[in-house]
Amino acid sequence: MRSEEELYQQIANRMAAAVPQTAAAAIYTGKIYASHEQCGLSWLGPSGEVQQFPFGRRPERIEFELRELIGEVRNLMSRSDREPWTHFQIMLRCGAKINMIFAYIPEDDDWVGVFMRRVSDLTLEEANAAYIPEKDWREFRRKRLEADSTFTS
Repeated sequence: MRSEEELYQQIANRMAAAVPQTAAAAIYTGKIYASHEQCGLSWLGPSGEVQQFPFGRRPERIEFELRELIGEVRNLMSRSDREPWTHFQIMLRCGAKINMIFAYIPEDDDWVGVFMRRVSDLTLEEANAAYIPEKDWREFRRKRLEADSTFTS
């Protein structure tokens, strides 16, 4: 098994190799659940705008390797007394400074394309921007309020 330091170095190397040399930063974002996962690599352009790979030009091999590496990081960080994180964002800036953020988002408060936030935490405007029907968004919010009130009672 590799050390965390080795894993971080391999993640940084693969991210740097995948994005254009003009990128200000490489970004690898994803979520991992038992039933599904969603991960993807993008980058910041020179003026700070998020750039995506054109259709059919994704670095699929590198993304697969990144997914395997982040899975190893997750396993190393997991403790038996709590559930492992489910969402992550890794940013590699020029000069090889790597920043990793992890979050635990319950699967029953998750939506495709929404990263690092619970659906129940979104505003209606944010939910609309993520193509979440208002009826569904309201149901997520209702369940969260109900769960929170049960927890505090």
